[in-house]
Amino acid sequence: MTLLALDLDWFKSINDSLGHQAGDAALRGVADILRARIRRSDRAFRIGGEEFLTFLYGADAERGRQIAEDLRNAVASKPLVPGRPITVSIGVAAYSGDQNWEQWLNRCDQNLYGAKAAGRNAVVG
Repeated sequence: MTLLALDLDWFKSINDSLGHQAGDAALRGVADILRARIRRSDRAFRIGGEEFLTFLYGADAERGRQIAEDLRNAVASKPLVPGRPITVSIGVAAYSGDQNWEQWLNRCDQNLYGAKAAGRNAVVG
């Protein structure tokens, strides 16, 4: 199993400059992309603010990175908010039998921070 932690880039500036309706439209658009692009057996959750967590069942790290890149490209190429490009940063972490779920989630989160530090609109993991 592989986790994806996905975070909308510069979300606060969307809300501040365009209003909360635009922010809500961006969140709905990303949720729609997740629903359309992950398998029925996978699960995606909005875990707070502008962050989503996706469980990819039966996916190894390489497949997780491929799916994350597909999601990143899909979000960047779709006009979710008129006149404003929306991008996402994604952290990827495959399950390792020597870690508990907290360590696994923390590793995924650290990879998300790495994607943000790499300039955003990126996948790390």
